[in-house]
Amino acid sequence: MTKRLILFFCISLFFSKAIAATPPQSLVVPVIFTVENGNYDLSYVVVKKNGVALFTKTGEKNMKLKLEYGHEYLLSFGKEGYITKQILFNTSLPEGIDTTALEPYKIGVRIFKQYEGVNIVIYNQPVGFIHFIPQDEGFGYDTDYTKSILSELEATENILIQKSKDEKKQEEKELSDKKKEDKQAKEEKESISDLKKDLSKDSVKVDSDIAIKKEEVVVKDSVQIKKATYGEGDEQPVTNLGIGDGEDQKGKISMDSGEDKIQQHLYVASGEEPIEERKSVLSEVETITHEIIEKNRKITEVEVYFEEKKSIIRKVVYNWGGVYYYNVDNKTISEDQFYSIIKNSKRR
Repeated sequence: MTKRLILFFCISLFFSKAIAATPPQSLVVPVIFTVENGNYDLSYVVVKKNGVALFTKTGEKNMKLKLEYGHEYLLSFGKEGYITKQILFNTSLPEGIDTTALEPYKIGVRIFKQYEGVNIVIYNQPVGFIHFIPQDEGFGYDTDYTKSILSELEATENILIQKSKDEKKQEEKELSDKKKEDKQAKEEKESISDLKKDLSKDSVKVDSDIAIKKEEVVVKDSVQIKKATYGEGDEQPVTNLGIGDGEDQKGKISMDSGEDKIQQHLYVASGEEPIEERKSVLSEVETITHEIIEKNRKITEVEVYFEEKKSIIRKVVYNWGGVYYYNVDNKTISEDQFYSIIKNSKRR
C-alpha cells in the first residue's frame, strides 16, 4: 500500500513538472478600447487569423485577447457610424525564444465618428504593424511602417479630434439650454399653479362675500312689518315684499274698466312712502314700473309680458351699495339679463 502511494506521488510530480515546463503558446494582448463621444452599444472587434475570420467580440472598454504564436492576425475595431481602425499583429518568433519570458503586450485603440467632409481613406489600411523586435527582445510597433503613414494619419486624427471636441461642446451647450428651458418651463408651470391657487382663493372669498350679502338680504327681507299707521289712528294690515322668500306678496288689487289698477298698500314703521308708478324704465321700450322705497332699500318692479301673460321682474338697490336683479321666478340674474328680459317683453 505504501509503495503504491509513493509511486502515485512520483508520477503526479513528474506530470506537474512537465506541465510547468511547457512554455505559453499564446501572447496575451490587453486592449483599452475607447469609443469617442459614444458608448459601446453595437461596437465590435473582429479577429482574423492568417486572413480568415476567427471570431467577433462585442466591444468593451477593457478586453483581453490571446493570439497564438507563429501567426498573422488582423484586429479590426469598429462601431456603426464610426471609422474602423485596424492593427496588424504578427506573432511569429525567432527560434530559441523563451515565451515564458515574454510579457503581455498592451495596446490602446480609439475610434471616432465619421464626420462629413473628412477624408478617412487612410483607415483603409492598418494604422499599426506590431511584431517581435529582436533588439528589444519583445513585441513593438514597426517604425518604418508607422513612418510611411504617420503624417497623413496625424493630420486626419487631428481633424477628427477637433470635430469630436466641437461636437461634445455643442452637445454640452444643447444640454445646458435644455436644462434652462426645463427650469423655465417648470417655473412657469409653478407660477401658473400659484396664480390658479390665488384666483381660487379670491373666487372663494368673493363667493363667500356674495353669500354673506345674500344672507343679509334674506334676513332683512324675512323680517315682517306687523303694522303701520295709515290715516288717523287706523291700523292697516300690511305685507312685506318677499324678495328671496319664494312668494310675491301683493296688496289689494281693484278692477276698473277692464284695466288693472294696482293699489298695493305697503308701509314701513319709519315713514310710509306709497308705490310710484312710472311708464318706462328703458327709453326705447314701453314699460310700467312700480317703485317701492323701504328703510334699507329701493325696489323697482317692472311688468313684462310673455305670450299675453304678465309677470314681474325686480331690481333691488340696498343702501349699503348692493344691487340685485331677480327674474320672474324670483331668482337672481345679471344686469344684462334683466334688461334683456325687458327688451324682449311683448306688451299687450
